[in-house]
Amino acid sequence: MNLTLGLAGLHLAVSAPRDLPVSRELAKFAVSGPPDIAVELSWDWNAMPLPQGEPDGGDDLQVFYLRPGCLCCVTKGGWKGPLAACWYWPGRRRLLCLVNAQTFPGFPQSMDSAFSLLPMRAVLMDQGVVFLHAARISAGGRGILFCGPSGMGKTTQATLWQQYRQARILSSDRMLARRQGGEWTAYGYPLDGSAPVASTETCPLGAVVLLAQAPDNQVTPLSPGLALPRLMPQLVMETWNPDRRAAGAQLLLDLLADIPAYRLACTPDRRAVDCLANRLISDGVLEP
Repeated sequence: MNLTLGLAGLHLAVSAPRDLPVSRELAKFAVSGPPDIAVELSWDWNAMPLPQGEPDGGDDLQVFYLRPGCLCCVTKGGWKGPLAACWYWPGRRRLLCLVNAQTFPGFPQSMDSAFSLLPMRAVLMDQGVVFLHAARISAGGRGILFCGPSGMGKTTQATLWQQYRQARILSSDRMLARRQGGEWTAYGYPLDGSAPVASTETCPLGAVVLLAQAPDNQVTPLSPGLALPRLMPQLVMETWNPDRRAAGAQLLLDLLADIPAYRLACTPDRRAVDCLANRLISDGVLEP
């Protein structure tokens, strides 16, 4: 099967020797056109030998090996061994994903689960895409991002804006931003958390709002230097890699140089909406 996905204006052309079901969320992102990244999905586990030695980094789900001109990402499969392995060649804009069907027959059961194996954090960052944990709304045609740790109220504030300012919720937990033609555009992402919106609607980015719970509402503009350390933990990247951390910080600084950032100390009610809206209108981010 062949499926081309559009992510932040980039085309990922996925080819596989067998058909896999595609969820409604992922199908939204199907596009046509020439590829920017070629992705090959294979069940030939012996097509490439796994890297030897200790990994260069990893997390609970995957480990990573850095090799000259190549990144290898191995998905853990528990005591049985690796579930899959992906090789990514940035210069060649190519991804090869091998599924360990010998040990895990029948996996993956969908294109969505296959997509989750890919090192998309590295791919997107290499293409200048900011990948954030954030709720995204469109208000007055401008994208507003609500950022903060889990449980801080991103979904609550987005829902309040939908209720009281007729905003549209476009992302619940993950979104992308990319600068093209001198303007930052906000995009959706198909794997959008536990309550996915996964909208393909794009909008020019208007503001980044960093949330803090408080008994009273207050909006404070943040300089790029003050906003950066608050926003870095919400950046989706390989945190173990110092080069990736530096590249991610530079991407965020580029964004914050163009897009205003605010700290919103807020209550979970309409007062927070009115407080932020008044400030965004005053600063010209939104129309009255």
